[in-house]
Amino acid sequence: MNFSSKKLSRSRILALLIILVCAGGLASCKKDKEKSSEETAASTSSVKTDNEKESASLKPQTMCPVMGGAVNKSLYVDVKGYRIYVCCSDCINEINKDPDKYIKKLQDMGVEITKAPQLTPASK
Repeated sequence: MNFSSKKLSRSRILALLIILVCAGGLASCKKDKEKSSEETAASTSSVKTDNEKESASLKPQTMCPVMGGAVNKSLYVDVKGYRIYVCCSDCINEINKDPDKYIKKLQDMGVEITKAPQLTPASK
């Protein structure tokens, strides 16, 4: 067959490529297809959800949102369900005045804000 003198359709070209790739015959193609399916299934199971990706890309809070200094992990304020660490006690008062401002600031900086612990009522 002289390929230069005949126009080949896309489907014919695809069929020829499959034959060339699967030189070992149909059994070889089936094995390759099964292997490919297994690899696809394995890679799909390792795909993270958007929330997992987002939380993985967030960094821990190391900087005070008020003064910009390093946080002291023993100084914090719990507001609106979040625990915000600060550098000094004066910053606690500032955050209490406008918590939304500082929550947004930390979120805009790509900081993962720690959830404040849930208080449970004492049992009698």
